[in-house]
Amino acid sequence: RAAATIASKGGQKRTNTQKVNKPRLQKKSTYTNEEYSEMSRNGILFHGGNDDIIELDPNKVKGGFRAVYGWGVYFASTISKASDYGNMITFLNSNALNFIKITDPITEDLISKLNEIRNENMYYDLFLYKLKNMVGININEARLRMGDFIAWDYYELWSNMFLDAGYDGFNQSDNEYVVFNMEKASKKYTRRSIEIYNQGSEEGD
Repeated sequence: RAAATIASKGGQKRTNTQKVNKPRLQKKSTYTNEEYSEMSRNGILFHGGNDDIIELDPNKVKGGFRAVYGWGVYFASTISKASDYGNMITFLNSNALNFIKITDPITEDLISKLNEIRNENMYYDLFLYKLKNMVGININEARLRMGDFIAWDYYELWSNMFLDAGYDGFNQSDNEYVVFNMEKASKKYTRRSIEIYNQGSEEGD
């Protein structure tokens, strides 16, 4: 899962290593379950974490085993999924973003589209050379198979290739979304991050 630039009290930026007081947990969710469902139907995505995101920062994205569906910032289409990762929820309007489904197969048309930006990075040629033998395999499986030929961490480069081709992120079966166009996505927040009620806690005092 991805981190982001965060703000402490007073609006000053801080790093994750600095010790600050966490915001007080609200006693109930700001919205009802039906309101969250309506947001989902209207294309709103949710990012759950422990901090208030003020902008998406590519330098804070963690790869490796965390990048199950690719390099980027992870959002979910449901509040229940997002809240598994933290009670601080960030809202993103996905309607203006161009996602490609990673469950879709590699096609000749996609290879042709990616071939148009091959000169943007010398390593794109390696991806395209291997993709020619992966027609019919889904996009995420093709990404994983690149590891058979490449020894270094190439996940960010893979996302950047699709970014240069005009995509803003990956879509995993309309459930989880991986956003790698940080600049564009940061302009599509629908409201400031809020902290939601932990359903596993008591409402009490």
